[in-house]
Amino acid sequence: MSKLNVYKASAGSGKTYRLALEYIKLLIRRPDAYQNILAVTFTNKAAGEMKNRVLNDLAILCDKEKALHHPDSLLGKIQEELQVYDADTKSMRKLSQEEIIRNASQALRLILHNYAHFQIETIDSFFQRILRHLARELGIGSSFNIELDANSVVEEAVDNLFEHANEDESLLQWIEDFMHSQMEEGHSHRV
Repeated sequence: MSKLNVYKASAGSGKTYRLALEYIKLLIRRPDAYQNILAVTFTNKAAGEMKNRVLNDLAILCDKEKALHHPDSLLGKIQEELQVYDADTKSMRKLSQEEIIRNASQALRLILHNYAHFQIETIDSFFQRILRHLARELGIGSSFNIELDANSVVEEAVDNLFEHANEDESLLQWIEDFMHSQMEEGHSHRV
């Protein structure tokens, strides 16, 4: 059963640290899990920071001496917070330091050999990727640009509205009423 965790906090409170730790715990539990994890952020800077933190923390965990003496006691936190199901005893158990180190090494090696599936990106880039795949599936092709300029979208919508206004009497009346009310309030009559 999947569980949703929501982390709400102000800037500088350690969200990136916590999210990277949660990501690493998923990798320690199953080293190839990065192929099924999508982490999205708002900015390229935040995505880069999180990616770097995950890779750096995995590299630290691969070296037992560094892991044991890490200032954030990364190894200890993972060992304390992460439990796995043990099929032999049919119960949850904590991983040993050696298991964590072995799984971190395996996860890091897998990510570096298949970096394209290491998905920590912005929300914008995620949706653009989805749209490109959808366009390809629909046979449209993926050589298009996504327009993020709201003014041009509004202009196009207004142009489209005027093109079809004469086809709808009530729409034409609404436009005329809007223009009159704008002029009465001292505003421009332009829609």
